[in-house]
Amino acid sequence: SLPPPRPWGFLGPHSPDRPLRGNLIHLPPRLEASPSPQNGLSAKQPPTGAHPADLRLAQLRPQLSGRRVLFVSNRSAPEIEALLAEHLGVRCEAVASAGNPRRRQALLARIRQGSYDIVLVAHGFTGHAETEQLGAACRQAAVPFCMVDKGRLARIVDALWTHRNHPRLATAVVSPDSAA
Repeated sequence: SLPPPRPWGFLGPHSPDRPLRGNLIHLPPRLEASPSPQNGLSAKQPPTGAHPADLRLAQLRPQLSGRRVLFVSNRSAPEIEALLAEHLGVRCEAVASAGNPRRRQALLARIRQGSYDIVLVAHGFTGHAETEQLGAACRQAAVPFCMVDKGRLARIVDALWTHRNHPRLATAVVSPDSAA
């Protein structure tokens, strides 16, 4: 008679992958174990302010506050506009139709004219051709070009952190109200 199947059945004693069984048989109990909470905090909740993105946000905000940011994706992203305005103090324009040739040409012209201080592209949602054209326009205008995968806030902060020493971001922001 066969022994009862284990919950992770494919690693049982009569498994066709028997050579692997010796290495992996103790894996499920190890996966179930969780670290003990420290200092009264839950093991699942990191201490607030400890995440590198939080520390970077605090350091980036004074440098980026008031900057004009273009966020390009294939979908509207009002939540990204709001998050960037709230956390970094930037004026963000989220564009969802970079795949449209007319819209893309207008965006490229505005980038080349210096309408934006930073361009963020959610390259996980945009085509290669659009991403390449936006990158070329940014290089021509000396504008930081940040590829931000799918546009999550942590990835945006990482990309902005990488470009924090860009010459365009080293100069002070000129406010439209101060041009008197």
